[in-house]
Amino acid sequence: MKRLLRYLTWTVVITLLGWLLLTLYVEQKGPEKELTFGTGDARKVIIVFDPDPLYNLDEQVCSSFAKALAENNISVRVLSVASAAKLQNESFDLYVYCANTYNWRPDWAITAFIENQETNHPNQPTVAITLGGGSTRNFS
Repeated sequence: MKRLLRYLTWTVVITLLGWLLLTLYVEQKGPEKELTFGTGDARKVIIVFDPDPLYNLDEQVCSSFAKALAENNISVRVLSVASAAKLQNESFDLYVYCANTYNWRPDWAITAFIENQETNHPNQPTVAITLGGGSTRNFS
């Protein structure tokens, strides 16, 4: 019985340590990326995402959404959080935030970016897109 308990304890410890390391890896802010779609003059949209180090579903979804908007005469900039953080006084007609879910919550980089934008651009039209295998009830 003691042997089984020891194996069970080590299994739990190793699993939790692996989960912690994987969480810290995927929650890092991704590299700078910027894509531009459309040349419309009527409206400007920004789509912000944090690149996933394992699979770029975020970028694929954001690019598809941007292409659809661009087909309707809308100028769209798709930016990673690292690139979007450098924008200062530029304003947009629509803000779109795309977040992966890790541990049942949106990723840290996009959440922090959104909290900052709420103070810089209050009461602006906003769309939130959440992706990933996890579900969430929390989105800033």
